[in-house]
Amino acid sequence: MMTPRPISSQDHSLVRRLYGDPERMASIGPAMTHPQIERLMQERLKPWHPQADHWGCWVLHTEQQALGIVGARRLPMEQATAEVGFMLLKQGEGQGLASQGLDWLCQRAFTEWKLERLVALCLPDNQRSIRVLRGRGFHEGYRLPESVPWGTSFRDGVVYLRDRD
Repeated sequence: MMTPRPISSQDHSLVRRLYGDPERMASIGPAMTHPQIERLMQERLKPWHPQADHWGCWVLHTEQQALGIVGARRLPMEQATAEVGFMLLKQGEGQGLASQGLDWLCQRAFTEWKLERLVALCLPDNQRSIRVLRGRGFHEGYRLPESVPWGTSFRDGVVYLRDRD
């Protein structure tokens, strides 16, 4: 059974293992450096509310260990819309944790936070994430050419959409 909880300073190792691992980041972007991870962690630890302009982050954990994260951030240019994301450690894959975490996040976004639309940016070749998104009711919306920073260049991204039922 997975239970999400707000990220805390004790989750620094988890964030480092997710964002600093080239294999984990292979379908998301380049692995982050130590200073980049430190900045990211400081942002994730800021108090969050649905109108905040930074990411809110929750840790996905089982009784044994923390295995991943889900997050959301309000999009400033879109009324009642938030971007969502998720990442798992390798040992968390294949257990339905990403789906459970995304279900939890969508339920809160649409009922408690009163959002109308959720979006997720994904690389077109990230088939695992695409399967999770489609399985949770997201559909392919549109392609953003050269929108994902990738080292010294950019890659195309695809935006997946889910509207409140």
